[in-house]
Amino acid sequence: MQPKFDKARLPMLGVGLSFRTEIAQEIVEQIDSFDFLELIVETAFAGILPDDFYEQVVGRVPVTAHGVSASLGSLDEARIDDGHLERVKAELARLRCPWFSEHLAFTKAQQVDAGQLLPLQRSQATVDFVAQKIRHMAEAVGIPVLIENIAYYFNIPGAEMDEAEFLTRVIEAADCGLLLDINNLYANCLNHGLDPMAFIDSLPADRVVEIHLAGGEEIEDVYIDTHGHAVNQAVFDLFAYACRTKAPKAVVLEREKNIPSIDELIEEIQAIKSVWQQSRMAITA
Repeated sequence: MQPKFDKARLPMLGVGLSFRTEIAQEIVEQIDSFDFLELIVETAFAGILPDDFYEQVVGRVPVTAHGVSASLGSLDEARIDDGHLERVKAELARLRCPWFSEHLAFTKAQQVDAGQLLPLQRSQATVDFVAQKIRHMAEAVGIPVLIENIAYYFNIPGAEMDEAEFLTRVIEAADCGLLLDINNLYANCLNHGLDPMAFIDSLPADRVVEIHLAGGEEIEDVYIDTHGHAVNQAVFDLFAYACRTKAPKAVVLEREKNIPSIDELIEEIQAIKSVWQQSRMAITA
């Protein structure tokens, strides 16, 4: 049976970095600069981790795992493949993860992989369907599950609610946590004319466990979540507001393209940590 979700029982991790194999050695050499690391679980499955990853990382800093291929919104699959979940569970145990996160999206239909995180129809029927899949995943992996909001560039017809309400209904029906990606939120609000502060305000604080930060760029009047740029000031401001109002347990900096030097990443981590610590002081004051 899926254990009841309780944010208060989850550990306070601090500010970490999304692990990238391209700079694996640099990350390991500077491991003390990060409160924790987040690993895309499919990276472990692909066999491309450094040979000494578990020895050099696990046990030295906490590690969380992030999934990209469960395709929770695939309506032609009522359950996530048990074989996939067994592999995830084994990796989570090996990494000693306090929680596991996945995306509220679909990536495939009728076994055709789109190679992208695609949005769902925001309907109550989708809420009910996806919530059951999340509950199945949480029961299978045996640790708390977080669901991440994605960046989307078009709306699926037939929406019955806005994104914030849809997201809230899913995590409450699934009894899971939220991984709030601030850059995705910013992209969606900018591209679709939404109010980002109102979006954050509408989210239940007792579900917001982790925050993702990344950079993007505007291309032909569309803001794209590229993960290839530094975090911009508007996203930083929204991050600070989310920290003050939602009290997340962890923050992750993501950088997948145009990866700068490890010193530049650490400098950005320190700027993020300063905002996070100030918000925590404001909450406890």
